[in-house]
Amino acid sequence: KYGVIMDATEVSSIEDSIIETGSGITGSINIWVTNGADRTAGQSQGFTNGLTITRNQISGAATGLADDGGLNHTVAANNFNGHKTSHRVARMRAGIIQNNNYEGLTTGGIGSLIFYDSSIVLLTSTGGSSGVEITGNLFSTSTNNAGGTGATLQFNISFGGAFHAGMTITGNYFDSYLGRGGAIDVNA
Repeated sequence: KYGVIMDATEVSSIEDSIIETGSGITGSINIWVTNGADRTAGQSQGFTNGLTITRNQISGAATGLADDGGLNHTVAANNFNGHKTSHRVARMRAGIIQNNNYEGLTTGGIGSLIFYDSSIVLLTSTGGSSGVEITGNLFSTSTNNAGGTGATLQFNISFGGAFHAGMTITGNYFDSYLGRGGAIDVNA
């Protein structure tokens, strides 16, 4: 169900890898960065820091990269393909998401890069993300996404009082073959 799990991990990298796990498995995740008690009961938030995920082929699972938060995460030069959600982020602080290729959502896909204020497994409140730079990425949906939202970059808030702030979005390319949805969707 999970390809790689980074649980309370600090100063670590996943580089130059092919991660193709979880095809056809409900709730599967290629890379799960957990920050809190979703996997390890009693684990406090704030111990998943200094991560770099670069130059990887990430494909096949329901979610490509689920980042449940922490500080100083860099996600750069990866190719995401064949997911319902390519990259899901919650409570990222001082992060960089740069030069990734988000392509080929599966049928009924939700989106390429989505910011939430809750963890992916327990859906506990994490708070919003802040200080994240989103630059130089290719966001491309395809005709395979029949029944999906078509939005490629989304900001969602579920819990009152949470918000995403201090985001920088520059130099990205949005290529959508669908008339439904938008390139950027803010749902607060």
